[in-house]
Amino acid sequence: MSSHHIVRDYQEPSLICWKLTEDDLPRLGELLEWSPVVVCHANTAKQLISWGIKVDRIFCLEGEEEELKPLLDSFQPSTIHDFESFGLIDILEFLGEDGQKAFNIYGTLSESEQEQLLQLTHKWDIVSYTKDGKGMFCQDTFEKWVQRDSIFELPLNVQMEGLKPFEEHKFKTDKDGFVKFSAQNPFYIFQFECE
Repeated sequence: MSSHHIVRDYQEPSLICWKLTEDDLPRLGELLEWSPVVVCHANTAKQLISWGIKVDRIFCLEGEEEELKPLLDSFQPSTIHDFESFGLIDILEFLGEDGQKAFNIYGTLSESEQEQLLQLTHKWDIVSYTKDGKGMFCQDTFEKWVQRDSIFELPLNVQMEGLKPFEEHKFKTDKDGFVKFSAQNPFYIFQFECE
């Protein structure tokens, strides 16, 4: 990032590091280039800190706070939020009440988490990332420019323009240009990382 580029809190989507493996560091590094607010839970905090990544906000269970404080000594300022119990949606709700309007979530999401996030597309812009690509949670219509040979996976109820069938539930572009997706209800599409 150049010295003249200043990003204010919540100008960029917060990056919620939900589930991480050692293979995720290169892709995660790309998302950190814009200096987002980095949010995680106690387990991913330990992993991020071991990689030298500054964590801005950590969500943990009551009693875990004291264990985390020594890890954060060289990464101040950081904020720890402790709860009796919490999940991914609780983190989004908490940050949303604080003014956040968009979220990038890193880590493979369960079907249950995906379904819950679909119900929130009217409130926030939500994109999920893994080492294999990114998933978009869409309210009713989504359009973007993509390069040739981009591959998407989408549910059967989604209408599309600019794609051709590729494999079961997967579609591919045959030229650079815009693709458009639409449906009557919120939907989730996954774009695979181009090789």
